[in-house]
Amino acid sequence: MNVKFFYFYAGFSQSALIAAYIHLQKLPGNRVPALQEILSIQEFKQGIPRDIGVPHFIGEDYRGDSVYTVAFGTNYELALQTVNFILEKQGLDLTKWHFINAGELANNLWMKIGSLINDIFKISGLGKYLIAVGIRKNYQQLCEQVSQFKKES
Repeated sequence: MNVKFFYFYAGFSQSALIAAYIHLQKLPGNRVPALQEILSIQEFKQGIPRDIGVPHFIGEDYRGDSVYTVAFGTNYELALQTVNFILEKQGLDLTKWHFINAGELANNLWMKIGSLINDIFKISGLGKYLIAVGIRKNYQQLCEQVSQFKKES
C-alpha cells in the first residue's frame, strides 16, 4: 500500500493546499513563487471545500503516494485520535498514513487579515491576494517542513 499524506487545517485551508502543491512539485521547492503562480491555482481561486472531516484528493506524487487536504476544525487532536483508532481497528498500517498540521506552517498576519476579508467581508479578490502575500512570506519555511515530512515517510 502506498503512503497517504493528509495536510490538515483548522483555519487556514490555503496553507494545506500550498503544502500539498509543494509536496506534488506543482509549486517550486527552490524559490518563492510569484503571486500570480499562487493565485492561479485552481483550488485557490475557487476555495477549498471546508467540509469537516472530508478529505479532498489533490494528486499523486512521483512515488505514487496520495496527497489530500482535510479540515479537522479546532479540535483536531480529537479528530486525529478518532482517525487513528479507526485505522488501527481496520488493521491498517499506521506508518502509511501521515497527518500534517499545515495550518500552523504558514500562519501569519497577512493570512489572518486576508482570511478575515475573504470569509467575513466576502471581498474574495483582496482577501485571496493578501493570503497569497502571507504564503509568500513563510514559503521557504513551508517548503522545509514539507521536505522534512516527505523524508520521514
